Amino acid sequence: MTIEEKLQYFYDASVMEARKMADKEIKAHKELLLENFEKHKSFKEECVENLKKAEIEDAKREMNKILSSEQLVIKKNWTNKEALLKEKLFQEVKDLLLEYKNSDRYRENLEKSILSIIDFAGDDKLVIYLSPEDKTLACELKDKFNVEIEVNNESFMGGVKAAIPQKNILIDYSLLESYLTKYKEFNFDGGLKNE
Repeated sequence: MTIEEKLQYFYDASVMEARKMADKEIKAHKELLLENFEKHKSFKEECVENLKKAEIEDAKREMNKILSSEQLVIKKNWTNKEALLKEKLFQEVKDLLLEYKNSDRYRENLEKSILSIIDFAGDDKLVIYLSPEDKTLACELKDKFNVEIEVNNESFMGGVKAAIPQKNILIDYSLLESYLTKYKEFNFDGGLKNE
């Protein structure tokens, strides 16, 4: 082999060795880049997923705020409507009570209430009070039951009240008291409480 052939052989071998090394380094670098790319891709996908979860949670919170606000508005409107309906209903009840006061049944009920109070008081002194609207009945009821009957200064829509001073007892069979009790107890979940 001549020197030129040897040089050519050495050159070819060196170039081939350099190419092998370069291919090996390029392959290693490609693998490293691919590995870094996969890590970066996985990291970015995780970031996107976390961002998506955070935005979903924010949207849910915002939606819950809006729903809560709407529920309050609906509840307020519902409560206002119930109050209006309750007022309307009890105005009708009041009108029916006034109608009832002009009936014979009212007078009978008034007399039964007075008898009940007299029975309860026994021999104790008592005073029976009528509402100012019933003052025309005072004399007649006083004569019929032989008890002290006074007309109260304040209206209680009808019915009777009585006081038994010796026992410190006040009996209230007034229509106003019954009306107010039913008004307080009334709700739209089924009428009166405990019903």
